[in-house]
Amino acid sequence: MTNQLMQLIGQWVSWIGVTLAAIGHTERLTGNRVLNNKLRIIGRGIQGTGNALQAVGEKEETFVEVGNWIQATGAAATSVAAGVQLQGEELESKQIELIGSSLQALGANISAIGKQNIGAHTLRIAGNIIQSIGNILQSIGVVFILASKEEEGEQLRVIGPWIQVLGITLQSIGATIDYETSV
Repeated sequence: MTNQLMQLIGQWVSWIGVTLAAIGHTERLTGNRVLNNKLRIIGRGIQGTGNALQAVGEKEETFVEVGNWIQATGAAATSVAAGVQLQGEELESKQIELIGSSLQALGANISAIGKQNIGAHTLRIAGNIIQSIGNILQSIGVVFILASKEEEGEQLRVIGPWIQVLGITLQSIGATIDYETSV
């Protein structure tokens, strides 16, 4: 498997994970808190795997590689946060989620810089930035919850992941275009 193909597969694997996690953040879709947490655990785990595949496949630009590793770490942390929440440790769960979402935002921005350096498709750069914004909103939502502003916080914790889905969708389309033009 070529490095470019590994990156493309990793991109779409991440898309699956981010989408599952967004569904998990939207409790109204299932009405089942345990199922939602499990979707977040699985989704962020899949996302992290996709980010790691992208990082391993990246041989051209260090910023992209480092950004993907940071995103993988953040996705793993948010997966752990959902597991901790299942155990009833709400405060610890929110603290871990805040760290994980912040890492994902940082990693997405670093990757965007690297993708700009190598002249990647504009959709990939814009998608990283949009995904970062979604992670920032999710982080702000957690801060609101920790500050006892539950309603506002929960709204941002639902909106943020869906903005991430938009961002990663754009990234995945741009990565597919880049791959097709390079083969």
